[in-house]
Amino acid sequence: MKKMLLLATSLGVLITLQGCIPVAVVGGASTAMTSAAEERGISGVISDTDIKTRIALKFSEHDSELFSNLTIVVRQGRVLLTGTLSKPQKQIAAVRYAWEVRGVKEVMDEIKTGSSESAGVAAKDTWISTQLKSKMLFGKDINSINYNIQTERGVVYVMGIAQDKTELSRVINLIRNTSGVKKVVNYATIRTQMPQVSKTENIPEAASMEPVDSEPSETSFEPADAIDAAEPIDIETPSAFD
Repeated sequence: MKKMLLLATSLGVLITLQGCIPVAVVGGASTAMTSAAEERGISGVISDTDIKTRIALKFSEHDSELFSNLTIVVRQGRVLLTGTLSKPQKQIAAVRYAWEVRGVKEVMDEIKTGSSESAGVAAKDTWISTQLKSKMLFGKDINSINYNIQTERGVVYVMGIAQDKTELSRVINLIRNTSGVKKVVNYATIRTQMPQVSKTENIPEAASMEPVDSEPSETSFEPADAIDAAEPIDIETPSAFD
């Protein structure tokens, strides 16, 4: 039963290709063509989809809050986790579950703890992401299919593969000048720079990191300062890919 669920979920995620620019033509052939057009290729898309599906399955098996509250984005084996959880212990467990999946090269933890965002904030985040994807699709000299955009409380996270630093600058600048964006966090890599991160440490079993009863965290989200569109773009990648 678990294998059937995994297969069905994988096919669904592969067809929708969450986070990518939507394709007008619907169907398996168009999905394959879209995947082939990406820098990571069809095999890369399938591998990332498999990783994402297995992480989601682990979340659903261990804690329904992880499954329902977190968003998973995977590029080249690099996993970005965003969303809000009630306790710090659950945040730790989520990261550990992600590391347990075969093929994961890096886990970028952008999970917040505390109260969940309101429906109004969530709707605004969705609007920002939609606007950015549309702008990138029709933007000059931006290969939009190679990027994933995720917005959480006005903070935009960028993942993908840029053709060069010039293209990445265009993408960051476009995001910074979009209404409602408070901060840009760049996790995109340059096409010529292959990830060198590997899992060299022993990762404890996630079961040992199960959340324990404790008082909910008082941590609250502090909105980042609004971005001044006039200031120079300073592209900073939080990972060691320079």
